[in-house]
Amino acid sequence: MRRIGTVLRLGILASRSQQSCVWHPQADLPEDPQFQERYAAYRKAAQDKTETLKPGDQIKLKVAKGTPPLTLLCLASNNTTLKTMRKIAKINPVCKGAEIKPADTTDNARSIVLWLRYGTFDFFNPGDVTWNVEGELVCPYAPLGVIDLYQVSHHGLNTSNNPVILKTLSPTVARRCGVP
Repeated sequence: MRRIGTVLRLGILASRSQQSCVWHPQADLPEDPQFQERYAAYRKAAQDKTETLKPGDQIKLKVAKGTPPLTLLCLASNNTTLKTMRKIAKINPVCKGAEIKPADTTDNARSIVLWLRYGTFDFFNPGDVTWNVEGELVCPYAPLGVIDLYQVSHHGLNTSNNPVILKTLSPTVARRCGVP
């Protein structure tokens, strides 16, 4: 159900964008036996104007005249991270000795990670992405730097919130949603 929620939220976002499609993660959720039926209903509602969101994709959002630039960039999806920003990044010293956990085969590792910049304000939303994917976002290079607002990964669970990403991004404010 989490995947459907993400799809629906992205659909609402798309209605506010300058583009005419709905973004969604890869359409497969083997642990949900009803997923294909639900996904078919989603595709019908979206009138098949969909696009799979991939690392590096930028969602163009409408901005009012005279307001700061607004950028929404996909940094990770489907267990894959954006690699192109690393060309401009420095080696991240925080990565030395970083812990790597066993591979996560759940849907969480395929979560969409978004970075929103509004003028000089940076917001990082890792969704439910897990430990190792978070590490890949900032190791061995740290392309993002310090951010203003960090949406705590995966409701603050210990399968996410890798100390490497927290130390690298050094958020001014961290916000947690959901599970107490």
